[in-house]
Amino acid sequence: MLEFHYFWTVIGGLVVLALTVDAVVTTLLLSGAGFLSKYLTRFIGRFCMSREREFISKNASVFALLATFVLWSLLLLAGWALIFCGSSEAVIESENKDPADLLSRIYFAGFTITTLGTGNYIPNGPLWQLLSVAAAANGFFIVTICVTYTFSVLTALNERRSIGVAIGHLGHTPVDLLKYALDAESRQLISNQLQDLTLRLQLASVKTDAYPVIEYTHVPDRQHSFAIGVAKLGEACLLSEQLMPSAQSFPKVITDPLWKAVYLITGETNSNGEESADYSAQLLMPYFDQLDAQMNCEEKLKMPPASEKRDRLSAWLAWHHRDWNDVYGEG
Repeated sequence: MLEFHYFWTVIGGLVVLALTVDAVVTTLLLSGAGFLSKYLTRFIGRFCMSREREFISKNASVFALLATFVLWSLLLLAGWALIFCGSSEAVIESENKDPADLLSRIYFAGFTITTLGTGNYIPNGPLWQLLSVAAAANGFFIVTICVTYTFSVLTALNERRSIGVAIGHLGHTPVDLLKYALDAESRQLISNQLQDLTLRLQLASVKTDAYPVIEYTHVPDRQHSFAIGVAKLGEACLLSEQLMPSAQSFPKVITDPLWKAVYLITGETNSNGEESADYSAQLLMPYFDQLDAQMNCEEKLKMPPASEKRDRLSAWLAWHHRDWNDVYGEG
């Protein structure tokens, strides 16, 4: 049985400090996940993304976020319960003044950090009264930042999904995007839309850095998938630069900022690019005559920087459990 000693107060204080710092870093500093939640988020997010059930994979980011909140809640309860185990007289029954047992102290810590204040048990002495106030303030603070963070994350997720829908409406494949460049009127319209998407991707990149949990999302609908849409835009930039005649390709003032935005949003994934440039070149074969009949398209795709860009997009697709068939599929 646990013996009451100030040692447990020190341990509990360290636990509370660690989770509070982790919560602040994750939710307020906008610099990524904290040291405790980072690995939990990655494990839960990747696990849910790989599930076959659409509900689980589609809401992988939400499950990873909920797992983080559960972790903070458990550590918060455990930490304050340990703090109140520093003395046998720290918590007493309100009626008969008998010292509370271990389970009762856990109960006391729970209703204190949730600010319920049922009154069955009370802190005994100035020190423990002050710590009770600190526990209530700590619990209120954690709950507040969790609510605020959840709103920000859900907003960022919806923005990602809207970007995926917007890209999907431009065409089924990257080549469909390039066809707009062949007509002067549609060329201007698509250029304006690509510039708008560039700004939205740049903003999405900033939010990904601030809220890493939004990376763990999977949209089953290929045409509205953010991951496929980003790869589609990157591929369109690549094809316009490498395979289309200069008179028909999109100007660099459009493609360069767009590719930079794609580069930022794809980040450094953990995949090594499972799909090669040769593989996607095979998918491109039906479109080669529409892009450039003057030079060998396959050879162009094998050479840097085209191959390096393709490998980056391949890694991005593989990380999201997608491949080039999804980018060039007609469904």
